[in-house]
Amino acid sequence: MGCRGTPCSVPYIAILPTNFDEHPLTWHYKRRCGQGSWLLERLPPFVKHNVERIAKTFGSDWKRIQSYLKTRPEVLQSATNPNVRNILSNPDSVEDDFLWAWLNVNTRCIFYRVKETKSDPDNLTLCPILDFANHSSVLPSMIPRASAADIWDMPLKKRGEPFTLTSPSNVTTKAGDELYLRYGFHTNQFLFAEYGFVNPVSESGLNVDITPVIEEWFANRGEVGEWMRERLVDEGYWGEWSLHSAPAPAHPSFRLMTALRLYHAIPSGVGALEGVHDPEGVLRHWRSTVNGVQETLSEENERQWRETLQQVCQQVMDAAVCEAGTLTTQRTDDGLAEFMVNSVASLWREEVYVAKAMMESLRTGVAF
Repeated sequence: MGCRGTPCSVPYIAILPTNFDEHPLTWHYKRRCGQGSWLLERLPPFVKHNVERIAKTFGSDWKRIQSYLKTRPEVLQSATNPNVRNILSNPDSVEDDFLWAWLNVNTRCIFYRVKETKSDPDNLTLCPILDFANHSSVLPSMIPRASAADIWDMPLKKRGEPFTLTSPSNVTTKAGDELYLRYGFHTNQFLFAEYGFVNPVSESGLNVDITPVIEEWFANRGEVGEWMRERLVDEGYWGEWSLHSAPAPAHPSFRLMTALRLYHAIPSGVGALEGVHDPEGVLRHWRSTVNGVQETLSEENERQWRETLQQVCQQVMDAAVCEAGTLTTQRTDDGLAEFMVNSVASLWREEVYVAKAMMESLRTGVAF
């Protein structure tokens, strides 16, 4: 299709968002520029951690772009935005333009194999038209069909394989119906940090990551806690600790149970490693549950970590109830601001729901 003297990208760019004021990365950028965003400080701990991670990626990409253009300044001659030509002399004046472009790419790109290995971070592409589709976590929605190379993690034989979407076989799509695209089985915590929106709690995956809370518990154990952290890192079980209310009954992730079993493998009153008799023996005993040699360390250990999880859930719920209640009382005449406040409040309400369900499972003695 010819472009008739007009850059082919112009019609596409014309329909892109003019700003991303509702995205938490924009709030992070404004805070760095001294403008601030009070909502950024009201995010749940894990969401805040995720936003910081995304901000670091953005900053790294921005430095990489500047470095590239210093070696290839002629590229700037073809820039359609005159502000971009100031990137080398005054990069701060152009950073908000880069933020807009970066968020357009980051919120619209899809996974697509263009590299030999499935794990390569460059397996991403933009797909105009498809990226118009809104996300829905419930049916009916389109889902990208994985290729054989992706399923079996085989080297890519050729590039340009068809990108296939599947939809429910028992749902009929009528003329005028909206076609949704499921971005993936992501939590609201992830969706908000990456895309700036949340699903209604009734539609979400109903699981929350409580890693920052558990990290504090280990940190409070002093030297022993640091030794445990190092062992969990070595074994691949540090972080990504989550609670799930679905499928019922509510349950902790295996990673969380594994970490808490180690946490109580050494009596809680011991803070110095020299007070631990045979720490390597403790570790070997703990590994036996990780490797499936035995189901538990002991009945006492099971009682202790479940009791600790009950306390953690109460801690999560108390903080979430307070934050959600405070945000709910916020009133604004700005529709966008109201949307952002409601999104953050929804994240807190989800933590209340999941923590309460988890506490009920523990109270009734559900076996995990």
